[in-house]
Amino acid sequence: MRGLPYILFFITCIFASHNDNSHQEHANGHAGGKIAQEALGSANIDFALNLYKHLVTKTQAEKESTQKNIVFSPLSILTAFSMLLLGAKSESHQQILSGLSLNQTQVPEEDMHEAFEHLLQVLNRPKSDLQVKIGNAVFVEDTLKILDSFVQEIEHHYHAEIFPSHFKNPAEAEKQINDFVNNKTEGRIQELVKDLSEATKLVVINFILFNAEWQNPFSSFFTHSRQFSVDENTTVEVQMMSKTDLYQFYKDEKIPCSVLQLPYKNNASMLIIVPELGKIHEVEEALSVETLKRWTSSAEKSFFELFLPKFSISSSLKLKDILTDMGMGIIFTDAADFSGISENSRLKLSKVVHKAVLNVAENGTEAAAASAVEGVLTSLMVQFVVDKPFITLICSQEPYSILFMSRVIDPTEK
Repeated sequence: MRGLPYILFFITCIFASHNDNSHQEHANGHAGGKIAQEALGSANIDFALNLYKHLVTKTQAEKESTQKNIVFSPLSILTAFSMLLLGAKSESHQQILSGLSLNQTQVPEEDMHEAFEHLLQVLNRPKSDLQVKIGNAVFVEDTLKILDSFVQEIEHHYHAEIFPSHFKNPAEAEKQINDFVNNKTEGRIQELVKDLSEATKLVVINFILFNAEWQNPFSSFFTHSRQFSVDENTTVEVQMMSKTDLYQFYKDEKIPCSVLQLPYKNNASMLIIVPELGKIHEVEEALSVETLKRWTSSAEKSFFELFLPKFSISSSLKLKDILTDMGMGIIFTDAADFSGISENSRLKLSKVVHKAVLNVAENGTEAAAASAVEGVLTSLMVQFVVDKPFITLICSQEPYSILFMSRVIDPTEK
């Protein structure tokens, strides 16, 4: 694996009928564009934290005695549903707008879509040591007439690819979609969709690939076995990486946690939030836009010997109930109004499937200077040891967005 972490995320929105029958960045260069970009960044943060809390609540309800790892991409979900905004009307439109936290700004909706276009263009720009690849696609039942205005808007703002499909033959449609995803991800995802219904009319797909190199890579020479406390009564053995460097760090005296920022090359970083053992729920409840701002604005640079476990975690989440709890329930019912997609067919959302994989390890390239620093300074440095459940946020800095968010309870659980 070239760079770390490597993340795959897919969100699939599947529509069924109500019955079984070269624009570039010029708009973002002016003051209004900048305001819209800032508003989108704020909505992204608010939506990410809200969704995280709902996911945690749901997993606790499902497995009362067992906590589990979670990884998801708030930006990807936000992008997929922002495309759907272009086709949603009346209350469906308002619920999506509110659920995505996009109703908290006075920025015109057209400017928000322009801000999405700008963000996707910036993130997709080729970089030698930071790869962010975001793609959108819509598979349409070949008998469904979708509006030219909807096609033009999602192609214009979201660079979505449109494909006719034959959902009356679910196996054929599944193969078409899975082959497309398999090709786009260079074989890393073999089976994204399955069990499609013959009533399916539309499948909306968004995927994100993230591959980054640490600004100062870890050396595998210093990786060793170490105990990780899953809870007060359970420990597991992990491969613990270590590296001495200068980090942005904040010890919160109000909330029982410490926060460290681990930078990637090219203006991205991982924020590592480590609660005191047994107090992750207390920290999760305190997560807010204001808390994140306090952590980042109050952090100070200091030398640490960082110990971070290698881990590979994944999530496969069905978001229908979660999004309903977040106030977007109407889009899953016969009262849904997506007449901005098709005037001739009544559509409702039937499924939202979310898949993500996160791998964190040393960079494959050894860095002699880093190794030398570690060898000389290790015994002098204060240690920051991530040996208990923790939360991560992976963020791009320009423009600021939370690309991925994870909760790592047990690094040995895939």
